[in-house]
Amino acid sequence: MDGLSFEDFLDRTMAGIGPQAVRGILRLETIKDVLSFVTDDERFVSVLLGGSYANHRARNYSDVDVYAFVVNEHIRWRRQFEVIQGVPVELNILSISFLDQIMKNAQTTRYAAILRALSETMILKGEELSLSIRHRVNSILEDHIGGAPGVERLSRKLRFSLTTKLIDFHQEPESLKAHIILCSMVGDVSSLLNLVAQGWVSNSKHMVVGINQDQRCVSLLNQFFECYTSYICAGDKAAITDTLVLILTACGGGVWSGFEESF
Repeated sequence: MDGLSFEDFLDRTMAGIGPQAVRGILRLETIKDVLSFVTDDERFVSVLLGGSYANHRARNYSDVDVYAFVVNEHIRWRRQFEVIQGVPVELNILSISFLDQIMKNAQTTRYAAILRALSETMILKGEELSLSIRHRVNSILEDHIGGAPGVERLSRKLRFSLTTKLIDFHQEPESLKAHIILCSMVGDVSSLLNLVAQGWVSNSKHMVVGINQDQRCVSLLNQFFECYTSYICAGDKAAITDTLVLILTACGGGVWSGFEESF
């Protein structure tokens, strides 16, 4: 970054961040004081503190994750990032009705990762409703019965995507195009292994929670990244191809013939 340190970059990105937030040592009383603009607002019927500060895993520059619920059905999910009184805050505003939709279609919706985040939260406002929300979320996370059809559709979609990309990667003579195809496969591989391990849709860092539940999936992912590194360093396509075929086989096989998708 042209000599710009990562800390300098974050200082510029989070303009006005305070020293306690920089070091990841914000006190709960400080967080509650900063979030009073949410907890004192009558429109929010439930406010939950999530993320690293709720789970005592805060690091340097960790932000404060807040989930505030409203009864307004016209609102689905809004996210806003601001530095407030020196504290970086990620404010998530959700309607109760939208949360109901997520929980009803938890195995198939791309929003389902938020349920994992909500399962480990600290109540800041609306104790009775907040406890109810957390209980319902945890019940769904613990009970995947009835989700098989949705999971199978997602599995087929991911396996089809990997099948087509692997064919393109294997046959692509131009290294730049092959690199781009390979990069696009990283998310598919992670999502598929997370789905196999957890039976759950997730994204980004939340995939780790699911994949770590199945040592076979952990091993396959590590093998994939070893081959990925080998390809980047030495152009070893064969190792990537063999590993992806192994992953596809372990997760139900490649998909081409008979695949259908409607929008």
